[in-house]
Amino acid sequence: FFAFAAPEIGTFIHSFRNVIMKTYATPSVIEFAIVFMFETLHVIGTGILFFLAFPGMDSIRALMATNAVAIFPGLLKIFMKHDFEGMYKWISLAMTIISVIFQVSALVVWPIASRNQNDIDHNWALPIGMFLTSFGWWECFVEEKGHLRKLWDIKTKLTDGGARGFTYFWISLWKITLFLGCMMLIAPVTNIVPYYTALFSNFVESFNTIEYILEGGNTGGGFIAKFFEISFWDSPGFV
Repeated sequence: FFAFAAPEIGTFIHSFRNVIMKTYATPSVIEFAIVFMFETLHVIGTGILFFLAFPGMDSIRALMATNAVAIFPGLLKIFMKHDFEGMYKWISLAMTIISVIFQVSALVVWPIASRNQNDIDHNWALPIGMFLTSFGWWECFVEEKGHLRKLWDIKTKLTDGGARGFTYFWISLWKITLFLGCMMLIAPVTNIVPYYTALFSNFVESFNTIEYILEGGNTGGGFIAKFFEISFWDSPGFV
């Protein structure tokens, strides 16, 4: 949660400074609603990934799965006007479609093919989470020409029109609140915590360091696990 909230807090501070100390523009209701929807879907997808899908995967598979976070931007790219003409235009469109198919197929095949190698309780969590997360990068793939010119106009108003400060002044706070809600809702369901109040009642204890030592002899006997708990205030992290 803190890793997600830290950059959003920075965005809020930057937007607050722009609103207080600079001239800013305000988007229309439709423009604000579109950005609000994209960012909301992005946060929900991120919550599904980190609290529902990734806990059941090892680090390598989870890292490789993050390569498929350009599904929605790829779909946007299909409807944008390509710079090439003639045959090269269709080749460019075909390559875009193929790249989207590769990403979609990876999200569909991966949970089925690796069912025995992961402990994801809900197989839908990975593809749905990756697709919703990809909404966060819509700005990087919109172009001035094409069927979705409106998105380009919104991006231009945010970047060059001075509306980003006002827009993300509110959206940054909403994203932090929504991600906290996702954590409180999903974490108890997946047994990451026994109940949602444990996120707050055991807050200080969660920073304690527990060191495990496995001891075993050469006689073929089993290992004995010993652990030592170090409080947060005495841990190397606090120092």
